Amino acid sequence: MIADRKIGVTILEKRYDNPKISGADFENIKNQITRLKEEIESINVTVGLNEADSKRQKEIEKRMGYIDLAASSYHKEPEEEFFADAKDNQPWYKEDTQK
Repeated sequence: MIADRKIGVTILEKRYDNPKISGADFENIKNQITRLKEEIESINVTVGLNEADSKRQKEIEKRMGYIDLAASSYHKEPEEEFFADAKDNQPWYKEDTQK
């Protein structure tokens, strides 16, 4: 972003101070634009890899039977499931909790 702003300011300064951009300035601006394009492409590749990793991770979790917690409305922890089951079916749970 900063380099992009610098290029814009440079072009505007050259346009209003002197309508003609010298060859050296033009080459400098072209080089800056090329570097920016390369940076953008590398960022796009990185973002694409991160998205691919995320998709691959979700696919692995699906295959292994994990629940996507973000998508589920409610998720019981194993301990909660145990006590919920004990609460309904086990007389010892009622005795221990009533003391």
